[in-house]
Amino acid sequence: MIAPRRRVSIARALAEWAGGRLVSLLLFLVSAYLILTMQSSPTWRVQWVEVSGCDLIAPELVVQASGLADAWSVSLVPEGVAERVRGLDGVVGAQAMVAWPNKVRIAVEEDAPLATVRIGDEEYWVARESGLVRPFGQVLDLPTLRLVQGDAGMRSITSRVLAGLDAMRSAFPDQDEYVYHSDRGFEVESERGYPVYLGDASDLQTRLEILEALEQDLAAEQRRPEFIDISTIDGLYYQ
Repeated sequence: MIAPRRRVSIARALAEWAGGRLVSLLLFLVSAYLILTMQSSPTWRVQWVEVSGCDLIAPELVVQASGLADAWSVSLVPEGVAERVRGLDGVVGAQAMVAWPNKVRIAVEEDAPLATVRIGDEEYWVARESGLVRPFGQVLDLPTLRLVQGDAGMRSITSRVLAGLDAMRSAFPDQDEYVYHSDRGFEVESERGYPVYLGDASDLQTRLEILEALEQDLAAEQRRPEFIDISTIDGLYYQ
């Protein structure tokens, strides 16, 4: 037996169709109104930024790098904010969190400066993870390594050079800076006024003992060299 087909009037069908479209249109209009209201309201603009983890870097620089000035908090992507902050010298890690309606928290991980490096008239830091970077704060009592003018193109400081700098600082604690040549290593001035080259300052005590013995012999012979080179222990020479 075939069931009779239900008849639906054209007017009723149009009314149902129009009703569904009207609900969708109303939802769209309400959503658009809310979005426009939130965009224009200062309540949903970033008004407060908390920065943590900054011991050397000025928090103001972090806020500036984050690009949060007058930003709409609803559209912020925390990873994008953190990525911009990680572009700062001295920043090795950053995380951002948005707290609606208008707060952002940024946590910063700073690099650790190990030494100051002077190259010509320019000054850098050697940082543990970033290597050679522009100074990003103020630190007291960092050892200072000066590269001679001919080594001005040198743009990396190896761990071996840093170890030598520590040794030189222990042996000559009163020096303001420690001169370094890429070919002859560390340089000090003898009591008689000529330069002495100590290589990478490994086995520094042995080098200094060799120097002392040589200078005693030269003094006994009343000879004053132009320089003494102990950049390699086995290849000592003077001129």
